[in-house]
Amino acid sequence: MKIYTWLQRILFAVMGVVFLIITLGCLYNFSQVDLGDSNNTPVLFAFGVIVALQLFVIIRALFRLVDKIEYDASKKSHYLIPVVCFCIMAVVFIILMCVMQPRPITDSYDDLDTAAWIASHGAVDVDNYHIKYMGAFSNNYTLTLIFAVILKVLPFLQMSGILMVLTLMNAVAILVAIFLMWLILKECVGIRAANKALILCTFNPIYYCLVFWIYSLTFSLPVMMGIVYVAIRIYKCIDIKKKEVLLEIFLGILIVVGYELRPTNVFPVIAMVLALPLVLSKHHVLKKILRSGIVALIAAVVLSVTVSTVKDRYFGEIQDQNYPILYWISMGSHGSGDLVSNGEEKAILEKYETADERSNAFLKRTIDNYKQLGISGTADLWVRKTLTTWADGYSTVHNRMSHGEIQNYLYELIGGTHRQLFYIYCQAYRFLIVLGVVLFCLNGSRKKKGDVLYYIMFLSLAGGIAFYMLWEAKNIYSAAFLLPMIILAQEGIGTLSKNIFTVPQVRERRRFINSLYVLSIVLVSMISFHLYGTEETFNFYRINTMYNSRESTDLEMKEEICQDFYTEKAFNRIVLMADTDEDGKYISDYTISILDSHQQLLFEKTIKPSDIKDRRITVDFNKTQCDNHYYVTIKKNYPVFGDIHFYIRNTYFLDSYKGKLEVDGNKAYVNDLNMDVIYSVEQPYFNQSQKYLFTGFYIVVSLVCFVCMLQEQKTVCRKRQELER
Repeated sequence: MKIYTWLQRILFAVMGVVFLIITLGCLYNFSQVDLGDSNNTPVLFAFGVIVALQLFVIIRALFRLVDKIEYDASKKSHYLIPVVCFCIMAVVFIILMCVMQPRPITDSYDDLDTAAWIASHGAVDVDNYHIKYMGAFSNNYTLTLIFAVILKVLPFLQMSGILMVLTLMNAVAILVAIFLMWLILKECVGIRAANKALILCTFNPIYYCLVFWIYSLTFSLPVMMGIVYVAIRIYKCIDIKKKEVLLEIFLGILIVVGYELRPTNVFPVIAMVLALPLVLSKHHVLKKILRSGIVALIAAVVLSVTVSTVKDRYFGEIQDQNYPILYWISMGSHGSGDLVSNGEEKAILEKYETADERSNAFLKRTIDNYKQLGISGTADLWVRKTLTTWADGYSTVHNRMSHGEIQNYLYELIGGTHRQLFYIYCQAYRFLIVLGVVLFCLNGSRKKKGDVLYYIMFLSLAGGIAFYMLWEAKNIYSAAFLLPMIILAQEGIGTLSKNIFTVPQVRERRRFINSLYVLSIVLVSMISFHLYGTEETFNFYRINTMYNSRESTDLEMKEEICQDFYTEKAFNRIVLMADTDEDGKYISDYTISILDSHQQLLFEKTIKPSDIKDRRITVDFNKTQCDNHYYVTIKKNYPVFGDIHFYIRNTYFLDSYKGKLEVDGNKAYVNDLNMDVIYSVEQPYFNQSQKYLFTGFYIVVSLVCFVCMLQEQKTVCRKRQELER
């Protein structure tokens, strides 16, 4: 066990250094924010750091409240915090789902639309709209089949209703994952630690936003926590053989489902195996663990074979197009290690046809890349990839909630033109969680209650860190490991919250510290109030489709396109996806018109092939706002000349926004014209009332923190007086 203990200490030290680097990366990300002018970045950096400190003060005060309830209140009071936290999270989810209904994008869109095809037609063939992505990426096949079952069960609902059901399922999956995390901590450590982790989850901004990304990440969260919870129940099961066997079978099922949804779910399983020496050193349960492992393995093998058979039935025709795993390993071995660096990998895919040839080429390329990098270059690459994946608290969530109609200001604050303040809060939260993990690593070698659970979570997180050093780098990947991070962070922050900070004994020093805090808040508020008035050109999207226009095809039109759309807000710009195949001088001009709900002309303009820039035609006009229903018509002026091609995203089920497309009288289109509707305006970041509202909110939060500080100072002084007596 001595060797095992030393290995633990080494791992804690290494992970402590890694997360310290990530902490610095979080601080660096504060410096990447500006409100339209890079000159205000230093102020926003200071603002971000202060927000992080204030968030820490609030969390610390709440943690101390949990400790006080533990010692002073009745047992029933312990359950008040979970009720309040879950109510808050549920209310936030409901508000977001009521005011925003974005359309799925990227992989989520491909999975759902392919599921619609399977539900109505059966197996996927090589002519499927989404063959480029569904053929390449096999990791989502099981989720797509689950979506297909849901679509078959809900044929009576329209598309918007089905998306609402799936979004609600997303919210439930996140809440169930958090509830399982709470149960795990309650079982292994105690309700006090469970409540502290729940408080951290309540402040977590990313999971609220991910409710709109109907994808494997969110659905895998309860499975990851479920694997750990079921393993704990098996471990604690005594003399109930039937129940124990059922739990073991369920564990095997969860492992397979978790792997099929997101392979990173196997890390807790690997961590539990690696933690066996720690378990066996305390309890002699080797026979029980072996039996449980065998039963779970048998159940997993049976289910895995069944799932593979079903996937072969529906995706067998396209599985030969799957990218080999080494594609992502190769991508992560050079450049920035993300999708921007995949040019060489695409070339290999085009050069070789068979899976073996591609795998061998990617393996050779990966080895050559690391040889060329050397030790220092590899270390630099892995540090940059780790910062990309783990230090970005915002994780570009706006991309996953920006497609379709945008009709409310809340989106602008979270993912639109005014998302900078929300970005600062997300970074502050990530900084706090990462700092908590660092504190845990510093105390990691000490024995504590629940150390087996903490070690399993720690090993799971270490596996995720190591895996994404080799894999493709992407900031959203770390969201799958936030719950293990929160479990560790609550221990690190909780340990710190138990210790009362040293408060100067001299009253004048305390006054100086308090005055300095108040002065910093006043200065930040005044400067921020000034920055909020920064003039900038803002593009407020009313309809946004261009971001996710992949796999779009041109419309075959001879005379006219007509697309209607709905927006209650003003707009003055329309952007269309367009290009040409022929020489510009032989291509016809087109007339684009905007009409109101009564078909009355509001604006008209002639567009030419020369107007096309980067496959986009931008049409600007005066501010328009008369009702909430409009029509866009595009007419070809010279039928004998060549065409400008306008595009529509290929789809079987999902359209991009409310409205109907008609081409030369044909209305048989599921999707809508690839078009952005924008209101472009130069204005201050906030108007006068908004400036007072947001500055006032910040001052209120700051005063709450100040009250917490004063309360702690009083507590310290009272304890000193008691000791002096």
